[in-house]
Amino acid sequence: MKHPLLHQALDLTEPDSATVFDLLAGRMRVYELVGRRDEQTADIQQMLKLADILADPLRRFDAQSPQLDLDFVTNALQVAPLAAQVVESAPK
Repeated sequence: MKHPLLHQALDLTEPDSATVFDLLAGRMRVYELVGRRDEQTADIQQMLKLADILADPLRRFDAQSPQLDLDFVTNALQVAPLAAQVVESAPK
């Protein structure tokens, strides 16, 4: 399932920008809704990398939260360590 407008917007945007993060977040939510876990995971991983490049703790939290949700859906028994990390890194 391709999302032509999101893909086009990503192609036209500076690679390491906050805008790319926001576009990935939107696409990741679509993948979440339709159950495309591999694509969702890939977007989350890109979001985490971008958050680190941008040195933005709020964006890192915004990427970790859906990762935690995804982990809960796909592997509920191993979520506790990530859950603790997300809670600890939450912006205060």
